Amino acid sequence: MGTQKLVINLDVLFLNDLVMTLVLLWATARFSGLRVRFGPLFISGIVGSLYTVILVLPLFSGLSDSLYIFLHLLLNLTVASLMIRIAFGLMKWKKFIKTLGYFYLITFLAGGAALSIYFVVGSSPAQWVSSWIEMGNVYGWLYLAAIGVALIVGRHGWNLIRERFYKEKYSLKFRVWIDEQMVQVLGLMDTGNLLRDPLTNLPVIVMEIDALMGLFPTEIRTILGDEELDLIDKVEKLLQSKWFHRFQVIPFSSLGTEGGLMIGCRPDRVEIVGKEIREVGRIILALYQGVLDKEGDYQALLHPELLEMV
Repeated sequence: MGTQKLVINLDVLFLNDLVMTLVLLWATARFSGLRVRFGPLFISGIVGSLYTVILVLPLFSGLSDSLYIFLHLLLNLTVASLMIRIAFGLMKWKKFIKTLGYFYLITFLAGGAALSIYFVVGSSPAQWVSSWIEMGNVYGWLYLAAIGVALIVGRHGWNLIRERFYKEKYSLKFRVWIDEQMVQVLGLMDTGNLLRDPLTNLPVIVMEIDALMGLFPTEIRTILGDEELDLIDKVEKLLQSKWFHRFQVIPFSSLGTEGGLMIGCRPDRVEIVGKEIREVGRIILALYQGVLDKEGDYQALLHPELLEMV
């Protein structure tokens, strides 16, 4: 049997790799929160594609395996660093390392998608490389899969990670005490929550009403849970109860909602739960009818001044 010959068209390889590299750089910019500038991005893509073309040339054929691997890793890291520098300009060292890491991560994810299809469909390495370059048969879907993963990661990956990071970094456990009863919930420090009680100027914590229901007597729970009553009717009934001194109306304005109203509740005390329990100053709870986080990670939006009141 004759040996299999692999023919590589360098111009086609260069163009295919340029498209893939541009997508990877764009996804890296999105993932890192960097501004995309097409000119530097394109030049960076050309540098990366030229490196790919050099790799398929028999320039290192006489080297030992260990030396070849070492030079390849060194060149790869050097070229990738140069590409990041060209595409995104000067940046602080930590930011540069993080961006370079994101570039490799997205590259591995895209390559992993391609290899997954390869293992499902099956082909020889020669066929895999040839189809990647020529896009001439079903294995060309490997190329499209890699691009698709990079696009998805760039479009949605950063938003998901940023949301998760923000939740973890700015979440606080706190306790609410009412009538010698306590509930502990997780709140998210919300810099956009500047809500204050107009009468006392006290900061307001927006809290899911369901998280507080266990602290109220049956009479209050019945009023708050009555879906046939509007907010004004509920407030009137609350002010006629024995707990009238705890409730009030909190006006608020938000995007798309002007002149909104929420029921306010005055707790006995609020405590921040950390390495130690710290009591905060006087505060008002705004009872939110609904769910603040669809994943259930937190049940309250904390006022940014909360920590200053400890």
